[in-house]
Amino acid sequence: MSKLGQVSSKDNIRSSDEAEKKQLGTDLPSSEEELFLLDPYPLLDIDAGLANLGDASILHELLNIMTKQELPTELSEIQAAYTELDWDKIEKLAHKMKSGALYCGTIRLKLACQYLERYRKAGYTKLLNELYFQLIRVANETKQSINNWISTNLESPN
Repeated sequence: MSKLGQVSSKDNIRSSDEAEKKQLGTDLPSSEEELFLLDPYPLLDIDAGLANLGDASILHELLNIMTKQELPTELSEIQAAYTELDWDKIEKLAHKMKSGALYCGTIRLKLACQYLERYRKAGYTKLLNELYFQLIRVANETKQSINNWISTNLESPN
């Protein structure tokens, strides 16, 4: 019976650990602290972008559009929504921004968007301001990283 008790105890511990890991919700890290540990992720992963898009010239063109049109527009819209504290709109804009980030290899931006969006969808509010400011910071850093890459790859690869 002691072996059965040990198996049950281990199962209970495992279930408890799994519950803690899934505590925040779908597509969120296991703790609130991890929501803000994005530095290990690349701002721009060209290999991931190429894997998603399959063509260097398409990636170059999309990154150019992202920095010149998409990010400035989306940042302006999300900042206006924040001024009004319109979290529904902020969540939708973060989702839209994430969709663009998915394909181009902008990993850190994808995560910043995903964490804000999913955190709110899960019903949390405590860290929304911090997640919003993280998203703005990461979007600006991503834009700079893309611009740096474009400037070293001036011509669209053929």
